[in-house]
Amino acid sequence: MTKGPYGTGPIIVGTNATDQAQIYFSAAGVTVANGLVDNSAVGVDLNGTLRVDAASEVIAGAVQLNNSGIAIDSNSAGSITISGQISSIGGSATGVTVQNAILASTAQNKATTLTLANVGPANSYTGDTVVNYTQGIITLGANDQIPNGIGKGNLSITLGTFNMAGFSDTVNGLSGAGTVDGVSGTPTLTVGDNDQTSSFTGVIKNTASTLAITKIGNGIQTLSGANTYTGNTTINAGTLKLNAASSIANSPSIILASSANFDVSTLTSALALGSGQALKSSASGAATTATLTTVSTKNLTLSAGGLAFTAYGGANGNSSWEARFPPRRSFSVV
Repeated sequence: MTKGPYGTGPIIVGTNATDQAQIYFSAAGVTVANGLVDNSAVGVDLNGTLRVDAASEVIAGAVQLNNSGIAIDSNSAGSITISGQISSIGGSATGVTVQNAILASTAQNKATTLTLANVGPANSYTGDTVVNYTQGIITLGANDQIPNGIGKGNLSITLGTFNMAGFSDTVNGLSGAGTVDGVSGTPTLTVGDNDQTSSFTGVIKNTASTLAITKIGNGIQTLSGANTYTGNTTINAGTLKLNAASSIANSPSIILASSANFDVSTLTSALALGSGQALKSSASGAATTATLTTVSTKNLTLSAGGLAFTAYGGANGNSSWEARFPPRRSFSVV
C-alpha cells in the first residue's frame, strides 16, 4: 500500500498478533490521514507493522495499539512521522519500537527514523519506547511525546539514538547503550517518573546549545557513560548514580533537592568537580539534607586545584556525606 485514497475509516493491520500483515511505504512523501488499528507486528517479508523504505512519510490519524505494539522497520533508509495520538486499547502493554530485522546484512543496515509529533491529546500507550539497532532513531517533533507515569513503559535506547530535536520530555526509566542527543535549543530530559530504577550505559549529549537532565521519583537512575551534555543536572528526588567511568563533567551545576542523593560510590576514579562547576542545594528550611554517597577508597575532588577530602565510615567502606544547607543558601565550588 503506497498511495491513493483509503476511505474514511481506520486501516486495520492484521486481526491477531501472529498475522502476517504490514503497511509498506515504498514511495516518498506519502501521507495517510486515516487512523490505524495495530493487531500485529509480524510483518510480511520484513518484521514490523510498518515497512518504511522512503523518506517523509506521515501517518496523521490516531494509532491504536490493540493486540500488538507498533514496530517500524526498513530495507533502505526511510523516515516516517506519526502526528496522531498513539494509544493502547488492548489488555496488554503495547509500545513503540524502531528495529532492524535484517541487521546481519550490513548492506541493508540503513537509517530508519520515527518522528513523534503529536500535538493533540497526549500519547497514552502502555508499553516501552524502544530503539534497538545502531542506525535507528526516534526523534521528537513536539514536547512530551513519550508516555510516563503509572501504567506506562520506559524509554529503552538499546542501540541507536533518541533525538530530542530541542524538545523536552519526561520518561519513566531510561535504559540502553545508545545515545540521547538534545540536538539544539535548551531542552530538558526528566527521568525517573513512576519511581523507576533503571541503568543507562550510553552517552547523553547535546550537539548544540544545552541539554539539562532532571531526576525525579524515588528510584535510582544509574549513568555509566561518558556524558557530555552542557546543561544543569538537577536531582529533585531519589538517587542519581554515576557508575564505572561515567562523567557529567560538562554540566555546570549539580543541584540537589532536600532528601535527594547523588551517588558516586561505584565510580572507577574519584569524582572531580572542575573549575566553573558547582554543587548546590535547591532546598530551603532550617534542617534540609541532601546526600552525596562515596566510599572510603576514593576522594571527592572539589576543584581543579586538587582540594579534596575523603568521606567514609562503617566496616563495609560505604558511607554518605551529608551536606546540610542553610535556608535559601547553596553550597557551590567554582
